[in-house]
Amino acid sequence: MPDVQTCLISTKKRTDSGSFWIASRRNNCDVTNTGLMTADMDPADDPRFAEGIRLFNGRDFFEAHEVWEDLWHEMAGPDRRFVQALIQAAVCAYHSGNGNARGACRLFESAKRYMTTYGSSHWGVDIIGFWESMAAALAEFRCDPPSASPVLLADLLPIIVIRPNE
Repeated sequence: MPDVQTCLISTKKRTDSGSFWIASRRNNCDVTNTGLMTADMDPADDPRFAEGIRLFNGRDFFEAHEVWEDLWHEMAGPDRRFVQALIQAAVCAYHSGNGNARGACRLFESAKRYMTTYGSSHWGVDIIGFWESMAAALAEFRCDPPSASPVLLADLLPIIVIRPNE
């Protein structure tokens, strides 16, 4: 018998002027085969995690943030903060590519603070190497005060490689 309950369905809509969420409540909905995150699922196995990495590595930071944000909205528990750190790192890289030093610095610091609580590796991501590369790429943004026209050293941005069992 399927798990039938009242549930809230969130759908992301994209338009030319941006994205927004639409929420609707449904009664007696079957949540067994919806494709949504459930408490017993490992978020690292969600295809949106890998898709976000593919987009980040392809330097499409805004879209990486969008994909990871979709995953984050459906998560609960301790791994939610890790995904939030990935989202903020992607937006940090996006801001730095547009010369927004203030936004890049603010997100760099909060994302690093969130992610480093997971130790040296989480979900196969080398956290230490990731932040060393981010710091090198954003060196001109992170000085106090940032240089007048900071330049992102894009070649130094991390490439996320998943190393299983790390």
